[in-house]
Amino acid sequence: MPVRRELQTQGMVLCGEDDGDIDLALLEKVDSVLRRRIYLRNIRRVYRRNEKQERLELMDKVVGLEAQLKKLQTPSSKSQTQDTPKSLLSWAIVAETLADEKNAVVAENSSLKHDIAKYKSFGEGMQKWVAAQHTAVRSKRGKNLPRQINMDLMHLWAQLSAENVPRRIRALPSWHNTTLFAEPSLRKMGKQWITQQMFHNTERMYQTFSFPPFESDTPCFYINFEYDDVKYDAVLCRQYGDSRDFDVVCDLYRYRLCDELAVEGPARTLINTIKEQDDLTTLHQMTTRDGEWINLVCSEYREDGRSFFVVQQIIDDELLVHDNSRLRNRMSWIDVRRMPDGSTKKRLICFQSQSFTKADGAVPLEEEVAMWGLYLAAEMKNEAKAMTFKRYLENQLQHAL
Repeated sequence: MPVRRELQTQGMVLCGEDDGDIDLALLEKVDSVLRRRIYLRNIRRVYRRNEKQERLELMDKVVGLEAQLKKLQTPSSKSQTQDTPKSLLSWAIVAETLADEKNAVVAENSSLKHDIAKYKSFGEGMQKWVAAQHTAVRSKRGKNLPRQINMDLMHLWAQLSAENVPRRIRALPSWHNTTLFAEPSLRKMGKQWITQQMFHNTERMYQTFSFPPFESDTPCFYINFEYDDVKYDAVLCRQYGDSRDFDVVCDLYRYRLCDELAVEGPARTLINTIKEQDDLTTLHQMTTRDGEWINLVCSEYREDGRSFFVVQQIIDDELLVHDNSRLRNRMSWIDVRRMPDGSTKKRLICFQSQSFTKADGAVPLEEEVAMWGLYLAAEMKNEAKAMTFKRYLENQLQHAL
């Protein structure tokens, strides 16, 4: 038997030669040894199979990696043909790119030159504007005349302007700010400068003209009237309760400023007179029935329950030449408040000169008072005429403003 032969080979004998009996204990021991050997043989076979498979996979990887390396080291002609346009630009493309860069630089340079010219013009305009404020005049007529004649005209205009400004106003640093240029940025700057100067002088004006507290019920109304045999200057100061609603009063000053300031005397001007407007100022323009040119720059400063208006007549406006029209210097500070009980109260300081023309100076008093409906006898002395007009003006303005 095969098992017997194998056991004999291993030196194991299961039974004797003579009796033929089987040793069962020995048989079980041999069976255990054989099973273990078979198990170990199978395990070694599995290990060898796995090692072989692993070796084959590694060899395949090596072959694949070598192929990739070879491909990277020696690219094919097809790949070179495909990559060449991406790595090398034609001269036409390079030239076009450089031309675009050049055009961009030229355009930027042109824009910078334009900005420089604009700022230079603005700076020169500011110099002219500042000079105009200090001389209180800017004469176009003398620009082509000899220098000495031109200087004489400038001095004459400065003197004329000063003569037609109320004496109390001359002490203010802003009374001569009555010039606007045509260039938009300079024009806007001028309007803001004029109104801001007036606003910053508000407390000084309140100190100059005594007013009762806003909460006081004491009425305040008077006119300071100065006359020097040629012309008058008038300063109106008034504080009173207005029966109209706060918002209504403010809207009237915003849109019908000329009417609220009684530029037509006792007559009413129920029209919107705004001609220019920006975020901080408005410019009101009109011509009265007597030919007076009204050109008022106004700015409003708002707080809760309060609107404060400052107003200045523009005498020299580069956009509008009115050398032969009647003019007058006007300045106004107008304080409108909503009181705790809901009522409205106003405080006014209004300066007004006698009307004049740039060519002939002050308009005769007889013509001036006729605008208000007052006719003076020719035989009256000038001082009597002035006092009569003052009383008449007080009566009219008490109801007009």
